[in-house]
Amino acid sequence: MRIVQLLPLRAANEQNTIQERRALIDAGFDVHAIEAPKSGARGVLWLETAGVRLATGLEPDIVMARDLDSLGAAVKVKKRTGAKIVYDAHEIYDWMIADSVPRFVARYTEKRERKLLQQVDRAISCNLGYRDELLQRGLPEAKSVVVVNCRDPIVPYKPLSGMRALCYMGTLHPSRFIAEMV
Repeated sequence: MRIVQLLPLRAANEQNTIQERRALIDAGFDVHAIEAPKSGARGVLWLETAGVRLATGLEPDIVMARDLDSLGAAVKVKKRTGAKIVYDAHEIYDWMIADSVPRFVARYTEKRERKLLQQVDRAISCNLGYRDELLQRGLPEAKSVVVVNCRDPIVPYKPLSGMRALCYMGTLHPSRFIAEMV
């Protein structure tokens, strides 16, 4: 089975993306990553043009869209090849960009996601908060699964001597669902 990962630039070398690809390859899947060379709107445009052409040429059985950046491209690949779409949702995109774009752009991205969700065959959410938000946006519950991000353990784990523990919770923006995780 051939899987194509469509990735925005910001997710191309993320630990979660690499770990997911490695797990799929280890399970015997033929996995190809197509990474946008630019970020933001230019990256989305690249994915929806050149990225779609590249993915279609690989004739995937499954196309994985990482966040809303690549979901439109995945829908185009599905229409051309019949591939199933797995939407790997790590961000509520309109929340993520809300502070840096005009309000109408954030509203447009929410409406776009609601529309594109109708084409998704399975959605992977990184926590219950994201899943619940996708359900509210119209994703059928039967198409939703939660896979909590985790890192491969370093075996054997040996704490460095003289070091103190530090807890990093990441950004405290509401899109991170910190209260729900706690």
